[in-house]
Amino acid sequence: MNRTVMMVIRAVLGLIVLFALLYVVTNWWRDYRSAQSSRKAATTTESVSPAAGEEGSAQKPAESSPADKSTAQSDTVVVLVDGLNLRVEPANGAKSVRGLNKGEKLVLLKKDGKWYQVQTAEGDEGWISSSPSYTRVESR
Repeated sequence: MNRTVMMVIRAVLGLIVLFALLYVVTNWWRDYRSAQSSRKAATTTESVSPAAGEEGSAQKPAESSPADKSTAQSDTVVVLVDGLNLRVEPANGAKSVRGLNKGEKLVLLKKDGKWYQVQTAEGDEGWISSSPSYTRVESR
């Protein structure tokens, strides 16, 4: 009888572990799909331009300090590859805010060595690589 009880306890613990793993994987998948939907919505919003004189433009200029206004008003960064990481800090190991899509246009806020501080059309700010393989700066 003692052996049977141990087998039942092991089976129950195994099921608990299995459900915990299933829960973690399900949440990860939901977060992944949500991020993908956000990226698609951002691309769709960006590609639709409002009629002349229409308020609430999809792309609003970045609000920045007076020191940054000349750069922010004159330069746009174009993403050249899908999946470029928008990061919270100018470092390869920094946490990613979200992935960017090829062709997405960002407002350039600041240049710092190999990094650009940018703002998306949705208002997200972060850092991206300034490598010409990944980005191109265009003057407005």
